[in-house]
Amino acid sequence: MTGLHWAAVGGQLGPIRLLVERGTPLEAKNGYGATVLGQAVWAAVNSHPVCRWPDTKPDWGAMVRTLLDAGARPDAYPGLQERVEQVLRERR
Repeated sequence: MTGLHWAAVGGQLGPIRLLVERGTPLEAKNGYGATVLGQAVWAAVNSHPVCRWPDTKPDWGAMVRTLLDAGARPDAYPGLQERVEQVLRERR
């Protein structure tokens, strides 16, 4: 995984913004085939609070919006668009 994937798993909005500003590729895939946006959506729905320490209640909606605003593609693979919309609705 890239540093951006790891920041997404941890729900770390500050590092996500920094890495996006520095041009980290948004469409790089992790070992499971997920882009950073896909990793962020997965983490919003599935991650355990221990993975998000010290911030146990990240703003998943802001994180997903930041990635989308930076150009992450919600159509990168089947089903991602729907999951992105779910996170934006439910996790603000």
